[in-house]
Amino acid sequence: MSGFPDSPRLVKGGIVTMDPDTSAVKSVIALQYNPDSLSRTLQIQAVQGPQDGTRVDALRLRGPAIETIKIDAELDATDQLEFPKQFPIAAQLGLHPQLAQLEMLVNPTVETLLADDSMANAGALEIIPLEQPLSMRVLNVDDLGFSHPGGHLFMSYLTNKQQLASKATSVALTVLGLGGLP
Repeated sequence: MSGFPDSPRLVKGGIVTMDPDTSAVKSVIALQYNPDSLSRTLQIQAVQGPQDGTRVDALRLRGPAIETIKIDAELDATDQLEFPKQFPIAAQLGLHPQLAQLEMLVNPTVETLLADDSMANAGALEIIPLEQPLSMRVLNVDDLGFSHPGGHLFMSYLTNKQQLASKATSVALTVLGLGGLP
């Protein structure tokens, strides 16, 4: 974007929101990010032992790990402001549209709230809370099921992880300072 010919091409990450029923892409939020500002946590889903303290097989997993992603995003409209005729919205509103887009990830739409209010006024009772992403937690087949479109996406994601892990080379025990196992 920059007028400088030797400017580096920046890699972008992003957040994609999808319709939970149809898997249609609803929005794509592009983020320019620094990998140092991205962290992932994996919480193992191990089989719980009985309350009496009896040991169980510590290596048994009851499902995929719960993966949570945290990013610190820095929004910047400098590149777009350099070309106000190409980016009139950025010139007029700055970063407000992108900030609103991020905030809408944790808010229901006006239409959803009005529809729910209309149903409540008509005597219909909404029991199930609205589906809305409240964090950046990777949903897996335990959350969605194998037949759900999101479950298919997770299985593809896990397949890619498995293939990537198979490319790692194994090292000798001596690298860890061990001569062998007892």
